[in-house]
Order: sequence, then structure tokens, then C-alpha cells
Amino acid sequence: MLFNEPVGFRLSSKVRTSLESIVYYPFHMHENVIEILCIVNGTITVCNSALDYELSFGDVYIINPKEPHKIFSDDPENIILTIQIDRDHYSRFYEGFDLIYFVCGSNVEQDHYAYELRYLRFLLAKLYTEYDKQNPSDIFTEELVKELFNLLIQQFQYYTYKKTVNGEYRIVRRRHNDYNKQYLEMIYKIIDYIYDKYNTKLTLHDVAAREFLSTSHLSRYIKKYSGLSFSELLSLARCEEAERLLCITDKTVDQIATDVGFSNRNHLTVQFKKWFSKTPAQYRKSIMADLDNSSNIQFKTFDYDFAQLIIGSYLNGY
Repeated sequence: MLFNEPVGFRLSSKVRTSLESIVYYPFHMHENVIEILCIVNGTITVCNSALDYELSFGDVYIINPKEPHKIFSDDPENIILTIQIDRDHYSRFYEGFDLIYFVCGSNVEQDHYAYELRYLRFLLAKLYTEYDKQNPSDIFTEELVKELFNLLIQQFQYYTYKKTVNGEYRIVRRRHNDYNKQYLEMIYKIIDYIYDKYNTKLTLHDVAAREFLSTSHLSRYIKKYSGLSFSELLSLARCEEAERLLCITDKTVDQIATDVGFSNRNHLTVQFKKWFSKTPAQYRKSIMADLDNSSNIQFKTFDYDFAQLIIGSYLNGY
């Protein structure tokens, strides 16, 4: 199995949908595919990098391009609706589309029955229903995907990092009453800049000068609206790139440390363990072991008629 897993699209609208019951699917990522999981029945676990997200009936989880993830479940009743969309194909419709990061967070209790989530499930069910036809319409499918992205851009692109009781940082979707849009957009621009310049000797002073702000003001804004400090954001950007390099190259940890902007291997190791709870060497070993045992990929049969009833309820109940 390849870590960087390609997705084949049979429609020119560059959409793929599937309905499955997963026992185990090893770590992998998709270079330029947005993957949306909707839990039709039962419970599953999505491990996104080093964090586990427990999802159950009605939850929706968005996996952005280049995000390593695996999926597993010990619930024999689990059914997952998966929608995969080629981001490049739709980038011509949206300015800066490759920089937008989508977060659903529907496994937060107050989000579960929100209108925007019900509408999201409706659109996912609509896409699946069209795709499942013997002769799906590419034109209609593409219009549905654009409607889906319009919703995601309006409702599911604002986020912050929050620390759990275990000391882990998780990305959480911001609701409309929880943000100043002007400041958030400024901060996301800064985060994009940090992710673009992560391998340089970037400082808070450099970014403040670029934004015509004092370092103290910028530091407060970044922490308030992103949930992380500037140094934490820079460390995270470098460690996320290190994670990908550990998985898709045979470069040494020393080489990777230099490539992503750390001064040495030890600095990378300390920061990487903070975000991924493992050293770079331990992380690479666990990923390679996961990929080497391709027989671990396991699906199981499920009640197709029951799944269709649930999907029908999404179409009728938003």
C-alpha cells in the first residue's frame, strides 16, 4: 500500500463516493483530495496524525489534502459514507482555494443538530445518490459539489486550536457568534504565510513588520484568534512537514530537521514529540509497520437497505 494514495475518478466532475463498513484502513494521505466522512451508523475512530477522533451516528469529519490519517472500528455495525473530491478541479471557481482549511467538528454536541450540519449531510447524501445511479450526471454532480463548497466556505473554514485536559491541541470549528471575521481572516493570512515560510528563519518581528503591527499586538492577536502562539504555529508547521517527509521519503531525521527549518535533529525531536507524542524515528517506524502489513486493510459486509434508509432520512430531514 502507498502512503500517498491516489484516488481514481470515473466521472469528469472528479467526485467519488462510497458506502462501506471499515474494520481497519492503514495510515495514508491524499495529495490533493478533500475527503468527507459521514457516519451513517455505529462508531468509528479516525486517527489524524497522532490524534484520535471518536465519531458516531450523524457525525461528519473532513480530511484535508496531505493530512495523514487512518480509520478503524471495533463496532460491527459501522457504516461510513465517504465523499472524495479533487480540489484542483474546483480551485478555478474559488480564489485561494488551495489555502482554505475546512473543519467540521460535528462531533461536538451543540453542533450535531445545527442547520448547517443537517444541510451538509443533505448535500453529501444527494451526491451519493446521484453518483450511485447507473448514469450519473456530471453537470448536476459538479453543481452539487459547488453548492457543497459554498456551504463549507461559509460555515466550516473558521477554526481555533484548543488544548484538551490531556494537554493535546485539537482543531475546533468556530461558530458564528465566536469570532470577529476581520481579525480571523488576518490571522489565517498570517498562518498561511507561516506555512509558506516555515523552513526559513522566520521571526515574530518579521511578520509584525509585514503586517504593520507591533510585535506585542500581533502576538496577542495570534494567540487570541488561533489558540496558539507564534512560536507554536511555526513549530507545528515545521513538524507537519517533517511528518510528511518521514512518511514519503527515506531522508534521515537530520536531513529532515534541516529541510523544515530546525537547527538540528534534537530540536526537531523535542518539538515533534510535543505535537505527535512520539519521536520522529518512532513515528516513522510505526507508519512503516502499518503500511507494510497491507493485509490489515479490512472491510466487512453491512446492511445496504438499512444504510439507504438512513441516507434517505438525510435527504428528507435537513
